[in-house]
Amino acid sequence: MKSFWGSENRYLRIRYNRIKISQKMALILLVGFLVFIIMVFTISDVGFINIWKAQQKLNKMKNEIGRLEEENKLLENSIESLINDPFALEKIAREKYGYINPGDKVFRIKVLSDKKNKSSLPSFLDIQDDKQ
Repeated sequence: MKSFWGSENRYLRIRYNRIKISQKMALILLVGFLVFIIMVFTISDVGFINIWKAQQKLNKMKNEIGRLEEENKLLENSIESLINDPFALEKIAREKYGYINPGDKVFRIKVLSDKKNKSSLPSFLDIQDDKQ
């Protein structure tokens, strides 16, 4: 039986032409390839450095979310107490806004201190006292 590839050849024979590269050139190509791979895995978008930075940012965001959830719970409890507890509402009105009921007596205590070392803001009562 005759082959399609020649008169007596039964199989396709492929000749390999070997490329001759010096050892120095092979070493340069190998080192260049390794440097390229290292750069891809460290500097690119999927590199170790960017993944590490993204992980740090994710941890910070998780901590911030936890802190904000705790703050929301405290604020929800405060709102609930202001809605349901008339004494809590009265306490806020008296302390923060300086409201008094008719017949109440208010005693103001002034602390003598240096104005240079004054670190707190004046209260509502102090502001009213200054206007008089």
